[in-house]
Amino acid sequence: MAILPLVTGEKTAVLRRRAQEITKFNPRLEKLVQDMYETMFKAKGVGLAAPQIGKSIRLFVAKFDHGVGRHELLACVNPIITARAEETMMDEEGCLSLPGLYDKIPRATWLELEYQDLKGKKQTRRFEHFNARIVCHETDHLEGILYIDHLAENAAKK
Repeated sequence: MAILPLVTGEKTAVLRRRAQEITKFNPRLEKLVQDMYETMFKAKGVGLAAPQIGKSIRLFVAKFDHGVGRHELLACVNPIITARAEETMMDEEGCLSLPGLYDKIPRATWLELEYQDLKGKKQTRRFEHFNARIVCHETDHLEGILYIDHLAENAAKK
């Protein structure tokens, strides 16, 4: 496994464009996912989207917390949020592609996600609270959106 270089900077092109759908499910994809996990762990993150390592493809990995030392690693290919709560919660976010920056962002308290696993099989899952925040953050990356973009949206609403 390899630690991959992180792409940083709010104006970096690969972080600002919509990522391409994945159509090939093969050992290369599985190796990329393993490398992404290693990179995420090394950077002390809880999620990592492919654009953050310079690959404009619809893939993210995450470490979800299920309470009292129970964690789950999950790779989501071609994810789509299909439902989300209207109710939001404010919490602080940071981003491995924007080192040293943190701010409070509102995110849905729960959401439902459709995605494909590493074999291409469709899955549907519900995520709540901090885990929903991770999914929102990482799927935003696949749309070319950084969490700081939500700061401007919130300022405009006030």
